[in-house]
Amino acid sequence: MSPAVDRSPTKPGAAISLAAGILAVAVLGVAMPPSAGLTIPGVAVIGAGLHYGRERFVTGGGVLLFAGVLVAGVGDAGVGPTLIGGALSVLAWDAAVNAVELGEQVGYEAETRSAELSHAAGTTAVGFGTAVAAYALYVPFEGGRPIVSVVLLTVAAVLLASALRVSSPTSTNTQ
Repeated sequence: MSPAVDRSPTKPGAAISLAAGILAVAVLGVAMPPSAGLTIPGVAVIGAGLHYGRERFVTGGGVLLFAGVLVAGVGDAGVGPTLIGGALSVLAWDAAVNAVELGEQVGYEAETRSAELSHAAGTTAVGFGTAVAAYALYVPFEGGRPIVSVVLLTVAAVLLASALRVSSPTSTNTQ
């Protein structure tokens, strides 16, 4: 009889996810304190999803993080913190989903650090590249509230999430 494989989320992805989530809380909470009312619980729910290995919790936490980004964007947080917080929120969610899926597929004890760092680097590049592009599009329209950046960030986040789900080599329908 072979030993059971621990299907818990992988440690590198969990660490990346929680670090990005905490950074998002810090950036958004300083720029627009009310957004912390959503981002802090968002990180907690992602943490619960990582603890229990539940992708639905991770996704719910990601939604809360992004809701905090929207609060910051509609408020007076400024374009920079809103876009940075949005990119960090997407990274937190994506790294957590990847950790859960890798844990289900290869197990907690598998050596996944290299793959997860590569995945996180790609997500970071796309997320912050999108933030830079959104900022470049916003600058000509600069004026009042950064609502244009919020709209652009929302569209970019949806496109990024779709692209990551389609291109992810670990995405499966295990639900």
